[in-house]
Amino acid sequence: MSLLSLRPKEVQDNLTSLMKEKGITCINIPIVEAEGILNLKELGEVLKDDYDYFLFTSQIGALELKKIDSCMLNLLKDKVKKGKAISIGPETLRALKSLGIDAELITKRYNTKALGIKLASLGVKGKKILLFRSKEAKDTLERFLEGKGAKTKTLRTHRLIASKKVSEACELALRDEIKGLIFTSPFIVRVFAENFRLKNSSLTELSRKGKKIFSIGPATSKALRSYGLKEIYEAKESSSKGLLKLLHFYKF
Repeated sequence: MSLLSLRPKEVQDNLTSLMKEKGITCINIPIVEAEGILNLKELGEVLKDDYDYFLFTSQIGALELKKIDSCMLNLLKDKVKKGKAISIGPETLRALKSLGIDAELITKRYNTKALGIKLASLGVKGKKILLFRSKEAKDTLERFLEGKGAKTKTLRTHRLIASKKVSEACELALRDEIKGLIFTSPFIVRVFAENFRLKNSSLTELSRKGKKIFSIGPATSKALRSYGLKEIYEAKESSSKGLLKLLHFYKF
């Protein structure tokens, strides 16, 4: 009995290693990959200003900062010291710490909705906020914060693209030994579901066959529901540990 995970190779190690420690058999096929798009010229221009908050909403986005030159990275660190860096979750926090950027968690629900609500409760009227986000990320968080009186600026760090392994993952999902699938982002849901259609199948069919569909959080669950799924097992904590607790509860 195995699980199928579809995480990008850039972030898969933590989850799969945790599962292995707990005796959970999981096959990871990265059906998407990250492509860095951070504009260094734009970053330099943006860092001419000071900001009250720096929001990092993606582990991959944080890791993309490793690719910038040391002078630019040191400038970012100096700017962060004048304000406050906030991470969406523990994995992103670890990535930032590996860069020497001190950040903190402000909510136990590691998703953008919870992050926005908690930050707004601290008072953001008139505050300047710099966000580091993927190209696919919707501007819901920015609009929410601006509605509370904040001034936001967003830098797109990376975009996700479908990998050459999508077809392999779709074929494996149909096999009897795969008892559940793990989805960790809305984009992964879309890539898998759209390619699965090409095989004249669907996520709802997998569910009808008894395969459990696991989701890392609300946004991913919403994407799954858009493809007709009703029975979704969602982690209470949007993190690898949250998924691990969920899988343990269902005796995987």
